[in-house]
Amino acid sequence: MALKFLAGLAAVATGAQAGATAHRLAARAGSLARSFAQPEAESWARADRFVVAASVFVMLLLLARSLPGDVFGAFMLAYTALFLFMNLQKALVAEPHRALGARLPESERRRHTGSMAVMQGVGGLALCALLCVAGGVAAAFYSPRAGDVLVALAISAVPWLSQDFLRRALHARGRSRDAAINSVVTQGLQLFGTVVLCATAADWATPVSALSVLALSAMVGAIVGIWQLQPLVDFSRTGEAHYRRAWSDALHHGRELAAPNGLGWLTAQGPSWIVALLLGVEALGIYRAVAHPAHAGDPFLELGRGAGRWMTVLLYALAPFIAVLVVFPVPALEAVYGDKFAIAGVASILVLAAAAQGLGYARIPLADGVKALRAEHPLLGSVLPPALTLILVTLLVSFFGVMGAPLAMVVVNLAFLAAAWSAQQKVLSER
Repeated sequence: MALKFLAGLAAVATGAQAGATAHRLAARAGSLARSFAQPEAESWARADRFVVAASVFVMLLLLARSLPGDVFGAFMLAYTALFLFMNLQKALVAEPHRALGARLPESERRRHTGSMAVMQGVGGLALCALLCVAGGVAAAFYSPRAGDVLVALAISAVPWLSQDFLRRALHARGRSRDAAINSVVTQGLQLFGTVVLCATAADWATPVSALSVLALSAMVGAIVGIWQLQPLVDFSRTGEAHYRRAWSDALHHGRELAAPNGLGWLTAQGPSWIVALLLGVEALGIYRAVAHPAHAGDPFLELGRGAGRWMTVLLYALAPFIAVLVVFPVPALEAVYGDKFAIAGVASILVLAAAAQGLGYARIPLADGVKALRAEHPLLGSVLPPALTLILVTLLVSFFGVMGAPLAMVVVNLAFLAAAWSAQQKVLSER
């Protein structure tokens, strides 16, 4: 009897061990599957950002080579305005869609996505109407050419913002692969249109025609995005009360992000507007074109964003490129633009722009360290950096002309580097 009892106990124990082992193996398999699934989604997201950044760099390079300085400068003003609209839409629509929708069950999340899509469409049309009115006023009282650009910007903003929202919505719903495909289609058409524009007669080379390329490519991308997102959207049982509640929640969530996004745009794009206001759009075209080669490394940083030590590796790899631009600016400009910018003093703009960009790259690991340590410094806030940047750019451009803009960015980046290092050291010394 005892032997039978022990045999039965052994059988139970063996079965329990086998069950536990099977459970552990299943858990490890699930964990392994998740570890593979998550990097795959992240890889598609990085690829998407790289495609967008690389195509933008190439497009602007082609336009800078082909368009006259004043035409390229006017286009850049409109293009930076599109980025302002995109940053605000990201804060007020796209980010609330991602954050608030993630808390909802799938059926409710589909309706929430539909509500945010309608909100984006209504906002885009309202912006279009506002810019058209501004274009009419500008054409009547200031310049017909400025009015044409504003109207073209109004028309371009609708598909541009729609495609950007759909792409971000796909990321939010876990469809990063579809978002990357959408970007390949949109950016590929954008590059194709840019090549066609640059190869045509000079009469076609206007800010309006360049904005039309963006509008047409974004329209196709938006159509593809609607088809991709359609299975994840539900417009049924979404009455006026539902829209009102969803939009109110989105605005309440997004208003805290709108100010930082707007201030970030001021820091990055404000200097271009100051150059245009003080020196004219032709000076802006020269400044942006000559400084543009210094941004060739930006798309590669998108591959390293969120990748830990790989970002540091990429930053070290970009250091020799920045050094070449600083030491050999004239050959670099000739290699990119031929003799278009063979003007005395223009090479100094590239030297300063490359130096500022190198300092900006050096800020990235320091900024990550400051964030990890929760260090604080007045220069690291959200309001002081754009204010300091705009004041310094205004002063130096007034004294030194176009060269003052990149010189101001060198000074600003040095100040931010010193502030980040000081904040880090203060926190570390207190521990």
